[in-house]
Amino acid sequence: MQDDQAAQDAATLLASLARNHPEAMRGTAFALSEDEPQRARLNQDRFNNAMWWLIKYGFVERDEEAEKLLGNVVGLTEYDYGLAFKITERGRKPLREAGPDEPS
Repeated sequence: MQDDQAAQDAATLLASLARNHPEAMRGTAFALSEDEPQRARLNQDRFNNAMWWLIKYGFVERDEEAEKLLGNVVGLTEYDYGLAFKITERGRKPLREAGPDEPS
């Protein structure tokens, strides 16, 4: 990843998503929780920028089918960029290569 703040935050966020949503490492869709920024140890602005970065560069993608299923669930937080996501193969590859200390 590039050596700028958004890219560094994106790497942190990607690892956090994989750790907090282990099903995502199998390509399964997951929904972001309201406390996701805190779990990634990012403030809301940095979290949003990192999420947009992950989407832009293809590490994470929206899952519109899962969003339709979750559309009527009360209490879910919908962010500007969506509700349900998948970590793409491009996103899972560096996490697997990072080894056992990183999410698997």
